[in-house]
Amino acid sequence: MERIKRQIDDIAYDNNDNKKQKVEHQLIIRKPYFENLANETIYEIFQYLDVYHAYEGFFNLNRRFTNLVIHRNLAIQINVTTMSKSNIDDYHNNMIKPKKYRINYMRLSNPFTVDLIFSAPHTICDYIQLETLIFDNIDTKYLVNILKHSNRLILCSTNLYRREDYTFYWDFYPRLHSHRQENNFNSVKHVHISSECPSNYKLSCFPNVNELATEEHFNIPDNSISTTLSYILSLKQLNKLTIKRVNFTFEQIINLIRLTPNLPVLKLDLLSFKGIQQNENFEYVSNTNKINTIEIRESCSLENFLEGVGVGVDVEKP
Repeated sequence: MERIKRQIDDIAYDNNDNKKQKVEHQLIIRKPYFENLANETIYEIFQYLDVYHAYEGFFNLNRRFTNLVIHRNLAIQINVTTMSKSNIDDYHNNMIKPKKYRINYMRLSNPFTVDLIFSAPHTICDYIQLETLIFDNIDTKYLVNILKHSNRLILCSTNLYRREDYTFYWDFYPRLHSHRQENNFNSVKHVHISSECPSNYKLSCFPNVNELATEEHFNIPDNSISTTLSYILSLKQLNKLTIKRVNFTFEQIINLIRLTPNLPVLKLDLLSFKGIQQNENFEYVSNTNKINTIEIRESCSLENFLEGVGVGVDVEKP
């Protein structure tokens, strides 16, 4: 009876174990069954598994399975998504680094994977069979040096950016701009500008943006705020504009709103308007724009702003 109990205990699972622990436990218990299979059969099993799952399940069973995982003849596709840094370290040292010349697809979705796998940017040139390279959820500051070397590859598809949000830093952008493809930023819907932008550089890089936020450090050297922003994105497409902590004059705000005729939502954060008075510009904005919601925070004068923009607007003041 005790012997039967031990056998049952060997295959019992803790309900709180994660999927990885359950798979590893199953493989260890069934290890004798796998050991009786021919190598060709094992490789057929590998074809139904992600490379990482095959590595995770078989690499540490014994030397035979280690060799089978390492020496598989198929082209290797790497998809590094949600896993711990220690797991990525092991995976990189045991699988990615030794087999980089056979990898034809790589997707990196963890912020620290680029630093690990491309710690020396020129090593990307060692991935001689790489056809598709996807960076997802990666800070663009890590890409500059990699892009300098990527022209040596035979990449068929490079997806530099797939998210809807983008934080724009002018100091970085010119270097990335020289390497970008036209569709790199098509997925971007929301742009945050957080640096000084020169007024004489035409970017036209965000064709589908509908929300714009100017952050604390946004600045234009001269008075051409509206013109410069129109070079970066289409102001007519905006349905939300957020202006944060910027010393815009009220006249500059009005001129910007004039170029956003389809804008329904305007958010003003920590702005101070001085000397607001009714004039033709204010009347023009209130009669032609589609703003129906204005959110004003802290130091902006609600009463003065309403005098300038006009009535018929829902105002939120947190």
